[in-house]
Amino acid sequence: MPIRHVLLFALGVALIASTPLILIVALPTVGSIPSFPLSVVALESVPAHTPGGPTVQLTLQNVGATPIANVSAVLTLQHPYTFYFPNITSTSPLAGGQSASTSTILLDAGFVCGTAYPLEITGAFLGRGISFDFHVSHAMTCE
Repeated sequence: MPIRHVLLFALGVALIASTPLILIVALPTVGSIPSFPLSVVALESVPAHTPGGPTVQLTLQNVGATPIANVSAVLTLQHPYTFYFPNITSTSPLAGGQSASTSTILLDAGFVCGTAYPLEITGAFLGRGISFDFHVSHAMTCE
């Protein structure tokens, strides 16, 4: 059977396939810390408070070399709160080293400044058809 596709991951993993596959990849680690395509730069409550709840800004940085075509993140407090990054698209990807921020109002939310909260970050690399989904915790800062 001839090889029809060779996919190279930015993570240093190679896959050779002759038919489409669904692939789950364990991300490599550096020491005991997993290497992820994005890093959380900031998770902070910003001074645009509303009667419904605080405004929180999330800043992510592409720490890899491969451009990212879309990304979203879910912060879990009493309820899940989704952060969408509408400016990250296939026509305007987040290049390696670049950062992007977005804000959302956390309706009916409560949190403690300085406490770490879980985030699930999902997205896809540009032009590779490869998605990522990982979990991190990051401390909420308050201005």
